[in-house]
Amino acid sequence: MPAKRKKREDGRFSTSVLIIDPLSGEKIKKYVYGKTQKELLQNVEKTKKQVYSGSMHFKAFADDWYRRSKSSASENTHRMYDTVFNHLTSFFPRSLDSVSPSDIQDLISEISDTPNQANKVLSTLDQIFSDAVRLGILLMNPCDHVAKLRYRKEETRVVTNNELEVIEKTVFTLREQLFLALIRNYGLRKEEALALEKKHFDFDQKKLIIEQAFTYRHNQPELSSTKSVSGERILPLAEEDIPFFQNAFKEIKTDFLFTNGTSDTPISATSYKRMWASIQKKMDQTARRYHIDIPGDITSKMFRHTFCTDLALAGVPVKVAQYLMGHKTAAVTLNIYSHVSYSNIDPNILTDFRKKMKSQR
Repeated sequence: MPAKRKKREDGRFSTSVLIIDPLSGEKIKKYVYGKTQKELLQNVEKTKKQVYSGSMHFKAFADDWYRRSKSSASENTHRMYDTVFNHLTSFFPRSLDSVSPSDIQDLISEISDTPNQANKVLSTLDQIFSDAVRLGILLMNPCDHVAKLRYRKEETRVVTNNELEVIEKTVFTLREQLFLALIRNYGLRKEEALALEKKHFDFDQKKLIIEQAFTYRHNQPELSSTKSVSGERILPLAEEDIPFFQNAFKEIKTDFLFTNGTSDTPISATSYKRMWASIQKKMDQTARRYHIDIPGDITSKMFRHTFCTDLALAGVPVKVAQYLMGHKTAAVTLNIYSHVSYSNIDPNILTDFRKKMKSQR
């Protein structure tokens, strides 16, 4: 904040500006002059910008911003920002105030063939420059004049009937069978399924308790809460699944259901990737053996998506489905429900609907 404005003998107004460098903590006092009070205020803002931006490299500030705001982020978030920063290397040796809207637009245009990545880069730049404006380092955010790219996010597809047939015909290991049963029959997130312990299964009450998940940092799992508060839920165990789980538990000697192949420690990110690659490879082999056509790009998330879609086809109310899925809002559930296509609809649905409505009148 500028000190009290004074009028000098030469008719000019003067004041001092004390600024604290957010990176070094250094206090800098600058004297500013102006023929009018309006000009004085303008020169105060110019001085702020000159004190910082003229000598501050973009990389120095960006690194500090990341340290201050993202230090506690998840491993996935760290990887995402590492990728984003790789696109910003051309800005690193430059000063903050030298990066113009046209520079940013040129960068976004260069990577526009991957619009999702381009928008992540723009969003990161926007956060960095917004922070610089908040701290008084810059007068304006150059990202304010750069438009995001429009793109249609690729939707997660459901598991096809052919893929389900292939799964039925494939011989999997016990660990692979267990994982597929949890994501297919109960719609669990990968991180929720991998973090399950035997204590979470109540066979007498026919309940499956979801209360924790794994996050991965440097390949190693760390227990955390579910994705949101609504992620904590109790799912009803299907009677037909209970014998399978009970028999599986007899073979599993650890509390955690999924461990590393060479030890009893909870499954690492690398071990999970090997397990999923094995599932895919076995499915591909079965598909070729029985001449069944499958897309070949199956992911664990598709099983969760399929489970939610099946709930819709079974007529499960949205709020019930929201609870079973552990979605934070019903809007997320409805977004998946909306993926039901004509091929999933009973041709007589409207005829039956009208008959039902007439009988109630």
